[in-house]
Amino acid sequence: MKRGWKLTAVAVWGTFVLMVLGLGSSFAASKEPLFLKIGTAGSGGTYYYVGTAVSNIVNKYVPGVKMTPEATAGGLENMRRIYRDELDFGMMAPADFKRIKEDKTSGPDRVSFVSGIHSTVQHMLVRADVAKAKGMKTAGDFVKKGAKMGVGAPGSSVQSSNLVLLKVVGLTLDDIEAHKISQSEASEAFKDGVIHGMFVGGGIPLASIVSATQSVDAVLLPFTEDDIKKFQEVAPYQFGYTIPAKTYRGQDKDVYTVGYSPMLVCRSGLDANLVYNVIKAIHDHWQEIADIHPAGKEWVMGSVYRSADWAQSFGYKFHPGMVKYLKEKKNWNPKYEK
Repeated sequence: MKRGWKLTAVAVWGTFVLMVLGLGSSFAASKEPLFLKIGTAGSGGTYYYVGTAVSNIVNKYVPGVKMTPEATAGGLENMRRIYRDELDFGMMAPADFKRIKEDKTSGPDRVSFVSGIHSTVQHMLVRADVAKAKGMKTAGDFVKKGAKMGVGAPGSSVQSSNLVLLKVVGLTLDDIEAHKISQSEASEAFKDGVIHGMFVGGGIPLASIVSATQSVDAVLLPFTEDDIKKFQEVAPYQFGYTIPAKTYRGQDKDVYTVGYSPMLVCRSGLDANLVYNVIKAIHDHWQEIADIHPAGKEWVMGSVYRSADWAQSFGYKFHPGMVKYLKEKKNWNPKYEK
């Protein structure tokens, strides 16, 4: 009798153990992935294309993580939403730091610097009929009082850049006919003649400029060396950049313009190993970004410290996960530990 009871007890216990083990296996197998969001910009800009490519890389090479690109107004919105824990990563322009500092809608207490990324190349595109009628030769000939101009949507890096441009020439939004619309919307308004010019930026070729120049005759107006110096007085992170001839329809000559390096930022509270794995995947597979947009060629180690000094001047620090990655690659600069 006792022997039978013992056998029954062993059988019951064995069944219980198997059930627990099975339950554990089932739980492990059904473990939900970690979902991340990266803020980009409007569908007509470079941020959106590279953000989509970055998400593809993370989903492919970082186990247990699913990243989704989210179309936003741009850098300012990305910064604000990261601060509110609504986004995890985001792209932004250096000019956004000043506006954030002024309105206090985000800040370095909850947002960290990850890396400089591609070059944003500014384009001063003007309708050919308007430029010819008024004898315009440089960007300064167009950016004057009363100009009908697309200046970027509220919350966008494009609008931040337009504010820098206007400051350089001594104007404000109130001095021009400012259309606060996205890059893609500006392209359509340009085609329809609602606006005569647009100052937009991104990696080249820029989709909104391609679209506009395919539909109507237009000219890219250059900036002068003196213009670039004035830009650098207002915004030290700016630099001169040459758009090669034939980049766009009707562009027969090189066009000298202004550019800057935008940045990848993230929530400060993200796990260091997670950020490490994300940036490692990006650097190991940057070619997959370049396959979607040429700007991807710059998502490499050589771009990491672009705009880092500017970010540091506003109190932003490298995320610990990025520091770990740079130290592993023997490329950490201790001056950013301050």
